[in-house]
Amino acid sequence: MDQQMTIEEFIDKYHSVLTEDQFSKAWDLKLGLATETWHLSDEGVAELDKKLVLYRRLDITAERNNNGILFEKNGAIEDAIKVYEENIAMSYPATHAFERLMIIYRKLKKYNDEIRVIQRAIKVFSNENESRFKKAFENPINKSVKNELQIGLETCTNIMGTNGFYAYCPYPVIKWSERLSKAMKLKSNI
Repeated sequence: MDQQMTIEEFIDKYHSVLTEDQFSKAWDLKLGLATETWHLSDEGVAELDKKLVLYRRLDITAERNNNGILFEKNGAIEDAIKVYEENIAMSYPATHAFERLMIIYRKLKKYNDEIRVIQRAIKVFSNENESRFKKAFENPINKSVKNELQIGLETCTNIMGTNGFYAYCPYPVIKWSERLSKAMKLKSNI
């Protein structure tokens, strides 16, 4: 932890991304209940900073999506497009803006824009699926379902672990690939 940051400043800055254990340790320090000191390495702080950036991106994404929904409800489609486009430009793996733009552009018969959005979604979410696959594959709890995980990656299928929880939940990239083919056909028919 930064030498110049008080425990209050640390909690205030990182509370939204601390694990339960980290929050508990920090809170105990703040209240004077800790019987030992707690040192967070530079790597640990860097990891918290990384999580904080992702959390803020999620917060911004959610706010824009909510605004886009309101714009759509009020018939302000161009304003909805603008905020959804801002979201997909961030490449944050949240599906709402991508899917709404696909639908809006299809309705408006703006097939080039629809194709662009679909291609971006495939890229963003394929990367996210790969990342999720690696985490699931490396998790020792999933060693009995490794073959199924590989199939799940290839087919975009949820895979249940032996513990009763999903070991892998991919985004529907195959569905978007099919939509891309249809959008390209619609574009060629103009």
